[in-house]
Formats: sequence, structure tokens, C-alpha cells
Amino acid sequence: MDLKDELAAVKALLVTLDHAQKDQKLDALTPEAQDALQQTITNCQRVCDEFGERLNRWKTGSGPRDRVCFGLFVKPKIEDLRKKLNPCRSTLNLAVSTAVLLTATTPVSITESMRSQLRDNEIRIAEEMKAMDDQKTEVEMALQQANTAQKTDSNPSETIEQLGQQLDTLSLSRKSLECLVSQSHQLRTGQKFTKVAVSDGGKLLAGLINCDSGIEAQQEFHDVNVTGGSAFLGVGKNVDSKKLTTGSYNEQLRLAERHLKFDVFALKRIIAATFDRPASDIVEFFKLSEGGFNRVFQANFVDGKCVIARLPYPSTTPEQYTIASETATLNYLRRHGICAPDVYAWSSTKENPVGAEYIIMEKLSGAPLGDKWFSMTPKEQYVVMKQIVELEARLMSLEFPACGSIYYSRDLPRERKIPLPDKNADEFCLGPIVHYGWWHGERKTLNIDRGPFLSSTDIFRAVGERELAWTKEYAKPRLPYERLYREIYEFRHDNMERLEPVESKKGFKCGSTRDEPLGRISHRWVEPRTTAPMNCFLSKFPSLESYIS
Repeated sequence: MDLKDELAAVKALLVTLDHAQKDQKLDALTPEAQDALQQTITNCQRVCDEFGERLNRWKTGSGPRDRVCFGLFVKPKIEDLRKKLNPCRSTLNLAVSTAVLLTATTPVSITESMRSQLRDNEIRIAEEMKAMDDQKTEVEMALQQANTAQKTDSNPSETIEQLGQQLDTLSLSRKSLECLVSQSHQLRTGQKFTKVAVSDGGKLLAGLINCDSGIEAQQEFHDVNVTGGSAFLGVGKNVDSKKLTTGSYNEQLRLAERHLKFDVFALKRIIAATFDRPASDIVEFFKLSEGGFNRVFQANFVDGKCVIARLPYPSTTPEQYTIASETATLNYLRRHGICAPDVYAWSSTKENPVGAEYIIMEKLSGAPLGDKWFSMTPKEQYVVMKQIVELEARLMSLEFPACGSIYYSRDLPRERKIPLPDKNADEFCLGPIVHYGWWHGERKTLNIDRGPFLSSTDIFRAVGERELAWTKEYAKPRLPYERLYREIYEFRHDNMERLEPVESKKGFKCGSTRDEPLGRISHRWVEPRTTAPMNCFLSKFPSLESYIS
């Protein structure tokens, strides 16, 4: 398509949109989309007028001056105008097609076929937005270079003006497309989708879903989940560091449990001091992810070094023991040649400048296995599974004299502990179990034995005594848990008298008649969750590089 044809095509679209507005065919668009589209139309009209004027002067100019100014020697200027027309034309085309689809579709009458058409149209919009984002990056770089080259001149050059106009055109066109894809997505899924970001050639969309308008607009997104063409928010970098932002369930209570008060600047200073560097060397600090028990932040230094900081939620129990055991366990694994992240610093108490417990540790390289698994061939999956089995075998080969959690001996000055019978005996020991089952809810307040345990009978007895203590202290009579049984028991509440036969026993009977000392059995102490797909990292694909315990 030559320059004249491009100009004619855009003008025809402008006429079509003008008629559509007069005939109220664009009323299906939201006011925000209509306003953005009107700005785009005005800008496109200005570009067309300017383009037509220059094209006419280039064609009809008869004097040598016109031939020099608008001839082959300055043809790049005409090419710049062509670049302005491209986003105008694509935006107007997509606006017309989207308006037609939205006019023919309502939330009540929408069918799967209509949803499919909307989804296909959203994909086309996303691809165009990605192209505009790439073009904006190029224009911004060119504009920066032009500004640098003309620092000595107080009057902006024509090149700078042209680049500025091109950037404005791209920004207006992208804003229009963002409004269109947001409205289409809301109609198709029932979710409001704003502040749209696009990546991976237009295949991934990310944004803020059903969020208040007061949320920071400029955000970067990663860990984006896409299902059936519907995009869901991953992790925004510029969000409140103290709040859970990636989940919504029993909202107020869950948020309160995970609202962590700490000094962000103190944490940055401690991270920098860990490597004998000033805090100013940290050029980027952001929330990386949120798990079931920790909030994870990433700090990037000026030289490219990356570390992460893990801070447990207030709801994570037990306090002090969890961080102390986790750091000791990770370092114990590394001592035995297991690929675990290196721990640089930690605090298992809130009595520090940060005001919270923390671990500063190595950021593992590679990609999570969970992100790669379904794109791997069966042969590659076999290779990875073989490595995981070998890792599990190495973990199971580690024998311990008792059942408990690993600690540094210095972290348990008063608690009962059992030293490890190897070269690390003076540094590491076994202490109270930190498993969630021993501490969750009211159980953290119970004065019970949490180990370490020397025999299997001790473990079984302690579990029974733990549940008996909780029942006596906190349990209330209730209907049978399974609804099916309630009618059978005539809707009677459980009776606390059933505990009397248990309490009258001198001890709890175990299913096994053998009381095995735990030091005689190969004790598998690593829980299955430690080798979950998102905790295993692949480096030289499909080679297992490391994992998080």
C-alpha cells in the first residue's frame, strides 16, 4: 500500500467512525472508551491533514527549494508520517470491529460463540498493543538520543518535534485499545480488567482486576497466569509491601493475619550491610511473591547481584522456631552436598531494626519446574523425575538419632535438644518440631511435649496427648462432622464424657508392638512438599539445579 492509499484508508475509517458516532453505533462502548477513541480520532485527523499537506507539497512543488525540502533527500520525513498513520489505522479498524461485537452482545444473551469471537478480537488487540509498546520503546530511545545530541541548542529540532508527535500518537492509540480490551474482557468474563500490560508477543495480558481506581497505575507484572484466554493478575511490583495482594478468601480476616508491619528501609540497609555495601547500591527492591507462610522480596544491586528476603506472616507459627530451624536446615543440607540456596543472614526474633523475622538468602537460578513441566517431552520429564528420585534417596540416607527439627545448637540454649552424631554435632542439633500441626490455632498456647522424640512410641503418645489437651481446653460439643451421620445419631451433640475412658488410661496403645528407637531406622525427614514443582528449579534444561526446602 503506497502513501496515498494509506491516507485514503485512514480517512475512510474516520468518515465511518464519524457516521457511527452520529448514528449512536458506538454507544455500546464505555464512556472511558468513547473518550479515548475521540482523542484518537482527533489526533488521527490532525496527522492525516499534516500528511496530506506534505504529500501534496512533495508532489506539486515546482521550485528547487520545494524539491530539496520535500523530495528524495528528506523522504525519511514522509516515512515518519507513515509511522504515525499505522497505529491510527490499526486502532480505528479494531475500534470498529470491537464496537460491532459489543453492540451485538449483552451479558444476558452472550453465547459461547460470542465469547469465542470476543476472545479472538482481544488477541488481535493484544498483538497490536504489543507492537505499539515495541514501537514506543524505539521512539523513546530515538527521542532520548535526539535530546542528548541537542543539549546545546535552546530551540527543539524538527526531528524532536516529529518524534514527540509520534510518541503522542502511539500513547493515544494504545489507551484506546486498552479501553477496548478491558470492556471486551469484562463482558466476556464478568471481571473488570484495567491497567493492561502485554508481553510475549501479545499472548499474555496482565492488569488490575476489579480494583479501585486509586491503585498505582504504573506497574510491572510477572508470574501471569492465563487460562482459556482469560488473564489474571500475577505479581505487581509497585504494590503495598505490607499487604497480601494475590488472594481473596474470607478477605478481612485473612488480610489481617498476613498484614506484616516492618521497616522496609531498615531491611534494605541490612541486606546491603550483609555484603559490606551501602544501601544506595540497591537500585531495585520489590515484592517478588507471596506464599502460604512467607512474603518474598527481591533486592537488585547496581552490579547485577540479586538476593531475596523472606519474611514470615504474623500468622506463621511457631515464632522464632520456624526461622531458626529453616536456616539451620538449609545450611545442614548444603553441608551434605544437597543443592539448597545459601543463607546470608537471618533473624529469628522481631527484636531487630526491621521489626520482623527475616531470612536473606540466595536467589536461585533457573525456572521453576512447575512452569516447564507441561511443555516438556516425556523423555525430559523422565530425566527430571530421575533426578528428583535420586535427591529423595540422598535425603532418606541421612539418619538421625531422634524425631525433631534441625537447629543450630546456639539457638536452643534452654530447650531440650539432642546433638547430631556426625562431624556437625557441635553446631547442629535436633529440637522441638516446627510442623504446623503442632502449633496451629490454639495449639500454640498448649504446654505440651513437642520433641525431640527418641522412639516411635514417644511420637504416637505425644500426638494423642496433644489432641487430648486441645480437646479439654478448647473443644466444644458439636454435631458429627459428617452430615450423613447426624440423623443417625438423632442430631445429638458429641459428649465430652467420651474422653473419660481415654484419660483413665495410663498410656496410649500403639498399633505396633515394637518400640523402635528412631536411630535404627532410615528416617525420611524431608516432607514431600519440599520437592513440589514450584520449589524445584531447572537450570540447564532439563537439569535439576536446586530446590527450596
